[in-house]
Amino acid sequence: MARMNDVQRIKGLDFIFKESDMGIDGFIGEAYAKTRLKDAEFVKTLYSKSSKEIEALNDPFLDLARRLYPESEVIKKQGEAFNARITVLRKAYIESLYAWKGAGLYPDANRTIRFTYGKVDGYSPNDAVYFEPFTRIRGILEKETGVDPFIVPDKLRMLFDKKDFGRWASADGNDVPVAFLHRCDITGGNSGSPVLNARGELVGIAFDGNYEAMNSDWQYDERLQRTISVDIRFVMFITEKFAHAGHILKEMGL
Repeated sequence: MARMNDVQRIKGLDFIFKESDMGIDGFIGEAYAKTRLKDAEFVKTLYSKSSKEIEALNDPFLDLARRLYPESEVIKKQGEAFNARITVLRKAYIESLYAWKGAGLYPDANRTIRFTYGKVDGYSPNDAVYFEPFTRIRGILEKETGVDPFIVPDKLRMLFDKKDFGRWASADGNDVPVAFLHRCDITGGNSGSPVLNARGELVGIAFDGNYEAMNSDWQYDERLQRTISVDIRFVMFITEKFAHAGHILKEMGL
């Protein structure tokens, strides 16, 4: 960040580089060690303090927020000005969509609770090419290059080699499902949505769409567009076997 130009740089963070030689990692370590924001009772007292009193506390994270405030206010005002200008254009855009699609205008998920359904299914984007609906840990290992982000933790490789999957293995017991494709639309803000099976059981968590789904805000094609969800069995496997956080599963009644 220190090498960025004035337009790109967050000036409120300049003090980390100019006023100390700790660097980002050093600042973060020292800030977490010194801050009192970990104390709930201390945090409660902040609501009754003036800005000058809060500044006098010399808490590293409060000081960081104070330094970032001027730029955040500028960004906020820029956003307000943009929204004011774009409102008229948004109305014209929606009218254009209605003229194109008629009564079948595809709804979005803005500020609404949305429930959609669809079958787990792969797809064929090109001739003689077919993407299976499920990926597995084996695929993670196949993609390893040794260069971030394609680095496989030794522990995950060991668990795979030993086939130590516990109760989260696929039906053949040779792997763990990682992600799956299904015929549901997805848009910005849907990530993290629960995916349920026909019995109402949690089977996955939606987090992405395939390349062909990028225009699903305007039109959905069930032949090609898919939601990508992490398989809940992989979530549970990582929690129990990889992270040794079985106590979390016990709290969940699993």
